[in-house]
Amino acid sequence: MGRGMFHPRYSHESLSHGDKEDPKGLIFTGAGIHDLSNIHVIGHSLDTVRQIYRGTLKEGLVDLARSVIDRNDEFFYFSDDSEPWYLSKMGKSSGYQYKLQNNMEGFILLFKRFHASATSRETHLKIEVSPQAIRRIGSSNMQKALNKLAEQVLNRPEPAGIVVHLAADVQGWDFPNNFESRFVTRAVVRRKDSGWAGFRPDFLRKNTLSI
Repeated sequence: MGRGMFHPRYSHESLSHGDKEDPKGLIFTGAGIHDLSNIHVIGHSLDTVRQIYRGTLKEGLVDLARSVIDRNDEFFYFSDDSEPWYLSKMGKSSGYQYKLQNNMEGFILLFKRFHASATSRETHLKIEVSPQAIRRIGSSNMQKALNKLAEQVLNRPEPAGIVVHLAADVQGWDFPNNFESRFVTRAVVRRKDSGWAGFRPDFLRKNTLSI
């Protein structure tokens, strides 16, 4: 594997003592001099988690979802004492037929792959987690939380891919007009289907799926 290219970095103090590099400095040289001393990283966090699961759908789940939508109802319950989930039908572009959303808990469940039988072992579930839920649950408990939800939808759920988004809040820097056209990233791709390493929310009357 080739090593990445790192430009020399300096600080105002190191430059005052001659052309001496400072590994913690925020002045970079290369194609010109770039002084980032006035840029402040206010915060950085995990912004989004999207976990895909493989499995067969719980018996009766799709039929119940259809009946709720046919009645022009909006809410779906996993058990008699669970919070309500907002149920809606999805378009083919999403890859899934139904969406369950709970803004109070910060989760969206997309389930039942288009063009795949509910009884076949497919990637029938994708769980999207909001930033608020991520902060509330914590990274160490995230996999347990996701697995708990997946067990409400699938038989023998198995993690089958994950996407995470990282966010950073920065002050003191404005994007140049040509930033996007010049932006280049290099990364080594590593794929692992074991899920988020690490929800135990215990939720997931009228529209109830008995499991």
